[in-house]
Amino acid sequence: MQFPQYPTPRKYNNLPSGYPVCTVVWYKPNGDLVPICFGVVINSERFRYTVTSIKSIKNNGNIIAYECTYHTYGQLMTVILRFDIINHRWMVG
Repeated sequence: MQFPQYPTPRKYNNLPSGYPVCTVVWYKPNGDLVPICFGVVINSERFRYTVTSIKSIKNNGNIIAYECTYHTYGQLMTVILRFDIINHRWMVG
């Protein structure tokens, strides 16, 4: 039973570093990648998010780091998505 003075508990929405993510990207004509949305599986539960903006892109040799914002539970959250160029894998940074 839910008591009105206590807020409803939210689902786990913190994205731990190192988790692999599936990512939908848009390719620019010059070959650059732009993440559009991403998904992650945590404790057998799938979470899917749409990227609302990209704050920065950093190229560190074989890894490209995207600092992205997304909406979840009415809040604007920030996540770093890393793309490993050699292994072609996306993960939370």
